[in-house]
Amino acid sequence: AVSNFAKAAGMVPTIFNNDGTQTNTAIEDAIHEGYAAISMGCAMDPSQSAVAIGQAEKAGIVVGVYGGTPDMDQRAGTTYNTDDPYALDATLATEQAIEQHNGQPFNALAITSVTSGPATVIEEDAIKAELAKDCPKCTLTAVNVEVPQWQTQIASTVTSQLLQHPDINVLFPDYAGELTYMLAGLAAAHRSDVKSYLAFGGG
Repeated sequence: AVSNFAKAAGMVPTIFNNDGTQTNTAIEDAIHEGYAAISMGCAMDPSQSAVAIGQAEKAGIVVGVYGGTPDMDQRAGTTYNTDDPYALDATLATEQAIEQHNGQPFNALAITSVTSGPATVIEEDAIKAELAKDCPKCTLTAVNVEVPQWQTQIASTVTSQLLQHPDINVLFPDYAGELTYMLAGLAAAHRSDVKSYLAFGGG
């Protein structure tokens, strides 16, 4: 989407694929090669690249960040960011789940990325708070799969959890990027009675 937007604006985009550990290298490359803009992808902490971002901005490069928390963006000194209200997203998703289950208790599984997903703790705290307030008999279990392992581990993790715990009927994937793999896990577990909520990012 970013690439298409850049092309529509008359720019030539370069996609820097990495596992999340080469962000500073990508920014340094953009500085040395005279890029006009940098768009950082989701599920990374921009504050870990604060120095590099600052150098890019001093070089006249516009840096846009998506998916950082307000605190992270403040520490990173970013000018263009989303600063999404993650807690509100998670609260509304939990309310939706409660409403669609007519207030009856459900057993939920959250798919988290505690270390590599900036908003994970914010979202999980909001889910727990809302369940404690409006559905105290609901249960929530979390399994952690870090972003670099989404493609290889989410499907099998979801399948094994659903087979081991057949009473799970709600999934809270923290991020939209998890959905494709989560659906594969549902299919492998032969479960069509599970509803999914949240999935930050518009999935």
